[in-house]
Formats: sequence, structure tokens, C-alpha cells
Amino acid sequence: GTKKISKHLIEKNIKIGRGAIDGWIYKNKKPIYRINKIKEGSEKLTKEKAYILGVLCGDGYLSTGYRIGLEACDSDFINEFSRCLDAVYGIKPKVRTRERHTNFGKGKPQYSAIICSRLIIEDLLKYSKSFKSKEWTIPNKIKSTSMGVQATFLKGLFDSEGSIRHMGKGHGYLQLCSGNKISLLEVKDMLNRYFEIRCSIKFNQSGVMMLISTDYNSIKKFYENIGFSINRKQIILIDLLNSYKRKGLRKYSLEFKKKSMD
Repeated sequence: GTKKISKHLIEKNIKIGRGAIDGWIYKNKKPIYRINKIKEGSEKLTKEKAYILGVLCGDGYLSTGYRIGLEACDSDFINEFSRCLDAVYGIKPKVRTRERHTNFGKGKPQYSAIICSRLIIEDLLKYSKSFKSKEWTIPNKIKSTSMGVQATFLKGLFDSEGSIRHMGKGHGYLQLCSGNKISLLEVKDMLNRYFEIRCSIKFNQSGVMMLISTDYNSIKKFYENIGFSINRKQIILIDLLNSYKRKGLRKYSLEFKKKSMD
């Protein structure tokens, strides 16, 4: 009977509803069991995978139905997340655009990228038990890897939860906020230890912790080593750096001067 079959499958950690089993027995339906194969070597920790993990610690999500997704108002953010998923796992996400309407008329379009894959979910959960807002942690493999991989992890996190403010000539700040205080302190330590980016801790009116960096050298090091893949944020970052007094500019490397001019 369906009850015994269902119980037997649950004992083997296979969750299949009794309705599906009824269909097999009484309606001559066939079981559907399809697994999308993923790219060989996808278990390796690359820069692209580090970026995916960083995004999942922020705006990205894992959901029911083995879904990996991201929703954002920046198409370049969605495109970079999709590119990394395709590069790591060899599966292109479905990218959709949704028009938004507000009380003031038509709003900015909302973009989304979604993949459904049990194998991808299982691989990502090897790095962290959860990616929920208050439960994510910096994966141990990220902490012990190269600076380049750490930088792309941080880029994914800053694309999601970071911002840059240009308040005026030579005045602005870099910010990262999260409801996960413990992990945010680990990010603060990583920024300072490996990239010499100094941050102070502040709390907003809602009690959400923020990392704030205001000194020029730290913001410059963030630009040189991490940066944003979201173009509008990167432009503000460059404008802020260029707004500082030109006195002493000759001290900086030729590579930095070229990037600033670009």
C-alpha cells in the first residue's frame, strides 16, 4: 500500500508524497527523476565559485525545489552572478525581467536569475550549513585560500550588501551592513588582515551592524584589490577617489593613475 511504501522511502531519507505514489500504482503514471548534470571539476574552489558564495551570504538565496537564485535591480549584477554559475557548473540560469510599478508610476525593472539543481545545492552546502541572513558564515576554505579568491568572495558580498557614498570633494565612505554580527566581525578582520582595509563598527537606527571605512588609503586598497562588479557603485567609488586633492598624486603607482583616469 502507498502508506507503507511512503514510510519505507522516508526511512531511506527519500521524501516522495503519497499522491505521487498513488499515481504510480493506480493511474499508471511513471516516476520522474531527472538530475541536471554539472560540469566536471565544479567541486574546486575558484574565483567564480567564491563570488557565488559571497552573493549567497548577501542577496542570493537557496530555496525549496533546489533553487539557487538572485533578484536585483542591477542587470550587471545578475549577469555576473549568472556568468559565475555557468562557469562553475556549466548550467546557465534562467534570467527574467519584471516591470515594477509604484505610486509614482513605473519603477526600475527587477531582474532575477534562477537555477534548479540538487547537485549544485549539495555542492554549495559543503561550504556553509546555511546562507540565511543571520546564519551564514565565511567558509573555512575561503579563509585559508589565496587573496585573489578571498577578494572575489568579498566582491560578491559587497555587491550584495555594500555601498559607497560620495558626500563631497574628498569626503565619502565605504559601507557594508548585515544582520549577522558575528560573521560581519570576521569580514572586518579579513579586510584588515589581508587587504589593510580599516573599518569601524556602527549601528543604524534599526540596530543593524555596519562596517564603515572613511580613510582614503583603505578605500583605495578596496578599489585596487576588490571593487564592485555593479557599474553604478564602481563609478561612485572612482569618482570619490578622484575627488581627493591632487597633491601627492605622483606618489601613487602608474597603474593606479591609469585606472583612476579611466
